[in-house]
Amino acid sequence: MSRLLRQEGMSLLELLVVLVIVSLISTALVQGLGFGLSLYHRIVDSEVERSERLRTEEWFRLTNAGLVAQKDPGESLKGDKKVFHAYSMNPLLLDRSIVLPITWDISEGQLRYKEGEGEFLPMRFVGYTSEFRYRDESGRWHSSWPLSDDSLALPRAIRILAQDGNVTASIRMRRVPNLMLEESRKDRG
Repeated sequence: MSRLLRQEGMSLLELLVVLVIVSLISTALVQGLGFGLSLYHRIVDSEVERSERLRTEEWFRLTNAGLVAQKDPGESLKGDKKVFHAYSMNPLLLDRSIVLPITWDISEGQLRYKEGEGEFLPMRFVGYTSEFRYRDESGRWHSSWPLSDDSLALPRAIRILAQDGNVTASIRMRRVPNLMLEESRKDRG
């Protein structure tokens, strides 16, 4: 009988060792799976954010590359640090065959685009504030536009400047002659 108990005791000890080893392996697998899922979600989140930023920069460039000067002084583009209004041949929402008024607005940590009745939020600025800056012909940046009330000119570039000074989007305007501006100059003599 003692011999039978020794054999059963040995098998119970072996069973206990096997259970401990299986539980350690299971724990390691679950932790590895958790780490892998965490890493996957961080990558997906950063890609979504990056994609959103690139899409917004492309939309910003597209609409602003098609800005059109107006005949009335000071009406081509009116802007300050938080909002600017202009006329674009490249609207995002409506037909691109006509010049439409557009508005880009930074408020409450969000970048808003307005065109006619349509409006959407292409980007959120999480954790920092941003503002628009306008570049003149000499290359200096300004916080408002136009520089004078009788100006017909568009800025050479518009950018969104983050609070820490890093440029998040810098847009070069098209450099072809603007026929509306030339006609307006002829009308003035």
